[in-house]
Amino acid sequence: MDKVEDKWNRIYSEHQRPGRAAAVLTDNSNILPVTGVALDLACGLGSNSLFLAARGLEVHAWDISTVAISCLAKHADSQGLNIQTRVLNITASVLPIDSYDLIVISHYLDRTLPPAILNLGYIDGSYQLSCKTRRLTRAKHPNTGFEHYGVGATDR
Repeated sequence: MDKVEDKWNRIYSEHQRPGRAAAVLTDNSNILPVTGVALDLACGLGSNSLFLAARGLEVHAWDISTVAISCLAKHADSQGLNIQTRVLNITASVLPIDSYDLIVISHYLDRTLPPAILNLGYIDGSYQLSCKTRRLTRAKHPNTGFEHYGVGATDR
């Protein structure tokens, strides 16, 4: 196991209850799909995955932590939700060939992921990125009209 995986396994060993789904999802639930496939990258304990699956989406949930993925799988099974879990170190090089109706990345920042997702055409629907940073810019996507958040030029 590497240091990053060890760190997250320790954290999730102490906190095994999923929290609330990201506000950008719950506040905009009226425009989210209720069918199709969502990809939740760096899903942690799966708050977003559980929320999306409860709405009717099939969810692919990936995280580096075996502890988090195990907890999420148990929650999904107990609720009868369609969540496919995978333990994986998330980088642009491991993105699937599949396309998705929704891709969610919350509280994880790998600056290579957004351009890889957008440039390679992985997404058929919406993309949501939520991370802690000093400054985010907010804009409407030119093709969909959905609002998205991106790291501002002053955040270096």
